[in-house]
Amino acid sequence: MLRGRQNLPSYKFRDQIIDAVEKNQVVIICGETGCGKSTQTGQFLLEHLVSTGRGGRCNMICTQPRRISAISLAERVAAERAEAVGESIGYSIRGENVRSPSTRLIFATTGILLRMLQGDPSLAKVTHVIVDEVHERSVDSDFLLVILRDLVAKRPDFRLVLMSATIDSETFSGYFGGAPVLQIPGFTHPVTDLYLEDVLRLTKYVPETRRARIVQKSDSSNTKEEIEALRTSYESMSLEPKAVTWLLKESAFDAVDYNLVAATVKYIHETNQGDDGAVLVFLQEAVDGVECLPLHAQLSSKEQGLVFRRVKKGLRKVVVATNVAETSITIDDCVFVIDAGRVKGVNAIRKLDLCLVDTLASRASCKQRRGRAGRVRPGTCYKLFTRNLEQTQMASHAVPEILRVPLEQLCLSLKAMGVDDVRCSLGKQFQPQASKTSMHMASLPVDLRIGKMLVYGAIFGCLGSVLTVAAILSNKSPFMAPSDRRDEAKERRKTFMWDKSDLLTDCRAYDGWVEASGKGKRAEAEFCETNFLSMATFTAISDSRKQYLDTLVDIGFVNGEEAKLTLSGGGKYNLYSKDSRIVKAAIAAGLYPQIVSIKHPDITYVETAHGAVEREPLPHELEFMTENDGRVSLHPSSVLAEIGKFEDLSWYSKVFVRDGTMISPWPVLMFGGDLEVDHEARTVGVEGVAVLVGGLRRLLDRVLEKKIREPGLDVLRQMWGQCWCVCFVKSR
Repeated sequence: MLRGRQNLPSYKFRDQIIDAVEKNQVVIICGETGCGKSTQTGQFLLEHLVSTGRGGRCNMICTQPRRISAISLAERVAAERAEAVGESIGYSIRGENVRSPSTRLIFATTGILLRMLQGDPSLAKVTHVIVDEVHERSVDSDFLLVILRDLVAKRPDFRLVLMSATIDSETFSGYFGGAPVLQIPGFTHPVTDLYLEDVLRLTKYVPETRRARIVQKSDSSNTKEEIEALRTSYESMSLEPKAVTWLLKESAFDAVDYNLVAATVKYIHETNQGDDGAVLVFLQEAVDGVECLPLHAQLSSKEQGLVFRRVKKGLRKVVVATNVAETSITIDDCVFVIDAGRVKGVNAIRKLDLCLVDTLASRASCKQRRGRAGRVRPGTCYKLFTRNLEQTQMASHAVPEILRVPLEQLCLSLKAMGVDDVRCSLGKQFQPQASKTSMHMASLPVDLRIGKMLVYGAIFGCLGSVLTVAAILSNKSPFMAPSDRRDEAKERRKTFMWDKSDLLTDCRAYDGWVEASGKGKRAEAEFCETNFLSMATFTAISDSRKQYLDTLVDIGFVNGEEAKLTLSGGGKYNLYSKDSRIVKAAIAAGLYPQIVSIKHPDITYVETAHGAVEREPLPHELEFMTENDGRVSLHPSSVLAEIGKFEDLSWYSKVFVRDGTMISPWPVLMFGGDLEVDHEARTVGVEGVAVLVGGLRRLLDRVLEKKIREPGLDVLRQMWGQCWCVCFVKSR
């Protein structure tokens, strides 16, 4: 192990790194892929501190953007030190904390450190923070740098190290007052680049005739110069005309041809029989129906770890990954990379958030992906985009996430840390006063909307079901849909349908799993297998429920003595957990304004023996509309057929709504935006009704503030609490 460490480029810079950190509060390390910065920097500092008698006082945290990176790095560094994870080296991610009193270097996700800062803004017990992969510019990492810059000014003894392979060093150095920059060369084996035109020539892949389209639309993004550049590149390819036609059309690069991905994998396998190197495929999302190992953020830590295992001799490992695999992990048998050149990220689109948008990856991301092929030996990168597109349409770096997503949670977190002037901190004009409600929301380790849902679940006595829904939204649906049994799986899911809601359907499945698991392992396995359900996902949901409930207890919103009863479905916090109307109200309170309405077709009539009667519209005649984005479609996996409350949008060739819940008007009136009364059209009924609703909402705000001041207040025992429940129960 020591010899392997000494062969890394970063080892030659060991003394320089130590000296720079000793003399400067902030140090920036630009280390090329393969230099060993992620595994070695923390070790260098720890070894130096131990050798100078300061090891017992040091407490270092190295942040990673993803769980798999934190775990794999901790395991690697511990192995290099001939230790088990949890001794001097540990890790901390949501739901897992592997450390001991002797731990001196912790690899943690960025969110974990932000949570620590909420409880201890000065990080009094932390001596060093190493922020890895700062080039990714996520909301969490940018937010962390804002906080750490202030912390550096307040604590002269504190040390901060920023690391990345593709960092804009001048920008970061200037941000931290001219911090020194260390440049470390990387080590990667030679990587051969093959672009789309090369891949088509090698694979002889030709799209099906029905997919070959001639560029003829006036709104095509292909310019004459681009088409001419492509024609020149393709002249030597000897491809059939229809393939060239397809290329000219697809040079706009608005979709991934999964058949081409499969053809490329087939070509690699057939032409490299003597080489059992693994194939790493970068797509914008996981793909159903592919017999291989997936790697994406929604998998559990155990499922993610499967990609590091070797396969049996004679087989070839194919890992289909999102950008999770771009940085900080090494799949040591990876030789071939297939890069689709796409990335799917969260964007704020007008008033909507949580919208997944499929876009071109940046050149920096593609460089990181390419580097995965040369970590252990010479490799090949198959780029499923053209040279021309890479140079003319791909951005050099991704747009920082903080410019693309909603910032409510960020603002509340700042308030929770005692930051009064959020506008000054973020350069934006936000609400300058944090309410007590906001402080409690910020204390919950979840998205703001899920936090609101949990708070209202406790108030309205449906906390058990809301805990389950919140945990599902934070993890994923427990239902699986194997490509060869998708219809059967969909029918099994329908058997759990609960009051026209995808989320409540998943909630009922969870309750079924709890009941089955209480009968033993065999009953649990049979229940999951019969109903196409994932035991691993249920376990993750169960862990999240406990974590959220513990947090509600910690902030005083739930009585600790009632917590155990709440988890099992009993107690005063579960009086209405089986009443779908109350549960839906809590969901609506959290997820508003993500509302879809139904646009019905014009009324038509059919003749019957008793005269003309109004015809019920057919499902395909209904249009689902959002306020800003127009028509959307229910995701094929949804159990819904009518109006839906939705958790997120996924943008493909269509805009699909996931996790829908049909709700009545009352929750929208109570928890929605500002009321607007159209006196002529009477869209909210007569004026008196709107005034009444407005009064109820103002009362609700006051009661919520009182509940936070007096956690023991039982809202449902009050007349106004019962009034709200009657509104929700009586409406449909």
